Amino acid sequence: MGCGRKHYILVTKDNNLLVWGNVFKEKAEHHSEGFAFYYGDPMFDDGIVTDLEVKYGIFGALVEQS
Repeated sequence: MGCGRKHYILVTKDNNLLVWGNVFKEKAEHHSEGFAFYYGDPMFDDGIVTDLEVKYGIFGALVEQS
């Protein structure tokens, strides 16, 4: 989970992202419980997200490529 100022990002065990706040310009695949859902595999070239960092509206991810 990454937290920024008015931004929250959760990574699921399936490598997908649940985002609260305006972090990505791309349109979300789905919305649920106030969170936008994004598929992580196409976003990170099928890599596994191992760490997240959010500062204000800036998002960074450490991705392990297999």
